[in-house]
Amino acid sequence: MASPETTNQRLKRMAHDSVIYLPSMIVPAVVGILLLRVLTSLFTHEQYGHYTLALSTIGLIKAFSLIWLSSSAIRFYYKYYSQKLAHFFTSTLFIATLASSLFFALCAYLIVTFIFRPRISSDLYSVLLITILASIFVTVFEVFVVLFRAGLKPSKYSTYWLIYVVSKPLIGVFLILKFQMGAEGIFWGFLLAPFILNAIMLMD
Repeated sequence: MASPETTNQRLKRMAHDSVIYLPSMIVPAVVGILLLRVLTSLFTHEQYGHYTLALSTIGLIKAFSLIWLSSSAIRFYYKYYSQKLAHFFTSTLFIATLASSLFFALCAYLIVTFIFRPRISSDLYSVLLITILASIFVTVFEVFVVLFRAGLKPSKYSTYWLIYVVSKPLIGVFLILKFQMGAEGIFWGFLLAPFILNAIMLMD
């Protein structure tokens, strides 16, 4: 049984970490509300419909390509790191993440192209294509950022996650305002933000 001192230390660490994680839970909700207000003023009804469909598409791809990997990364992190197999763990995780993201992105592309393409507009098709491409970078980022949680690095996790959830819509809105890209601009933000952050994490 752990001594009272050890228990107190764990409770203090848990409270400390919870405070650090709190912004990463609250800010995405606030950003989502603000983004909804911005997009409804920028988009036509058709463009907003395209945005909603594309958002559902990337959510569906993530459900297949991402969730099982991020859960496994947290589950097995300490097992491999405690055995000094960190390089093997991260390289295997990277290959699995890349394979999963590419496979399900390809499946989505084939479904959209050969089943739905004749029934949807060219504008919606373009939005869905960039969304499918963005899902690859989103999956890689969201799998690897959880390693900071698994490694008990809440500050790094929260920092990267906050930059991620804020930069995606900012880049997207900038592209919409600057280049009149419509719904496609938002999903370029979904692509560029994790692409940049993935590169930074590799060097971290």
